[in-house]
Amino acid sequence: MQFEKLTKQGEELLNDILKQTQKPTEDYWEERFSNLASREEDRLRSVFAELTDCGLVKILWADDVPSYIAVSNAAHTYFERKKEHEKDKKSISRRERID
Repeated sequence: MQFEKLTKQGEELLNDILKQTQKPTEDYWEERFSNLASREEDRLRSVFAELTDCGLVKILWADDVPSYIAVSNAAHTYFERKKEHEKDKKSISRRERID
């Protein structure tokens, strides 16, 4: 399976989601959305879409905020796989310089 790197905002949101799955805070997403200007809210929604499109999360929306977020195994292992991918890239780059 090919590794698909997320944007910086995607990684930050994924990290927030993973933290919320470990120690859920009631109304976290509602509070987060309520403090955003319209433009910021649109951007946050697009980052949620990025995570969904990559198959990392499935989201049930209620009252225009995430009410349930299902987190895939790929999401749980994303940062580990990113580290491996970057290590492999460096290894390939070194070999190419040697050749």
